[in-house]
Amino acid sequence: MTVGAPFYERVIAPLMAVLILAMGVGPLLAWRRTSLISLWRNLCLPAICAAICALVLPLAGITDVGINIGFSVSIFTAAAILYELWRGARVRHRHGEAYPLALYMLFKRYRQRYGGYLVHLGLVILAIGVIGSHAFQTQHDITLKTGQETTIDGYRFVYSGNLEATLPDKQR
Repeated sequence: MTVGAPFYERVIAPLMAVLILAMGVGPLLAWRRTSLISLWRNLCLPAICAAICALVLPLAGITDVGINIGFSVSIFTAAAILYELWRGARVRHRHGEAYPLALYMLFKRYRQRYGGYLVHLGLVILAIGVIGSHAFQTQHDITLKTGQETTIDGYRFVYSGNLEATLPDKQR
């Protein structure tokens, strides 16, 4: 049995959404110490950002539910990562470091943890780019004869025929 592009298009999006959501929720959960209060405190701001995104996108004309979910999950994860960076920098700032130095020292002192956040943020940006390129693309197969024209999404295309050009030989 073989599978083709339609299978992957149907399966990859939900899997990617779950993966991106896990990248946002996972780092905010303390291992074996997460209470409902701390869970709510850590997830409240990212959840509000995701809810605002989910409400604003339809107002901006994006009515596809899958695309809205993808953008909202990505915003949730980006907000969770940025919130975690902010919390770490804020703690160091309270001990006397300026915010830029505090952020730099977080990355210097805890390379694996904050480097991981940076990688996760990069994956979220990649996901937003993929979702955006899928959401805003238009593809049409049209056959035109010389002189014919068509309009796609407000753009007028005119087929002027094949162009033939002779390039000069390379000079030796």
